[in-house]
Amino acid sequence: MINRLIILMTILTIALSAEITSFATSYKNGIANAKKHNKTLMIMFTSSDCKQCNYMQSSIYEDKKISNYINKHFVYLELDKDANHGYNIIIAPTVYFINSNGKRVGKIVGARNPEVFLKELKKY
Repeated sequence: MINRLIILMTILTIALSAEITSFATSYKNGIANAKKHNKTLMIMFTSSDCKQCNYMQSSIYEDKKISNYINKHFVYLELDKDANHGYNIIIAPTVYFINSNGKRVGKIVGARNPEVFLKELKKY
């Protein structure tokens, strides 16, 4: 009986977990994957000491509806806002949306609650 309970809990944990699986390891890799899969590159610029970034990472991106939407429509890349990447990021988090040709097509500046963030994602 205990073994069945453990198996059931494991299955439920896997089924209910939300994570972003469509991600890139670099800008170049992100653009290539976006072209290959006909998706938009979504770059989140963050900082280790940014409370709003931590909120986005722990609350927003772990929301199953949001992570599923991101996985379906975007290639996700996370970069440090202070790294030399060619973007002038003043506020973290800032999310840029880049089409498969490398053109910036939109951005979101600052944290959002899950409902508002998903609504904004659907614009891109």
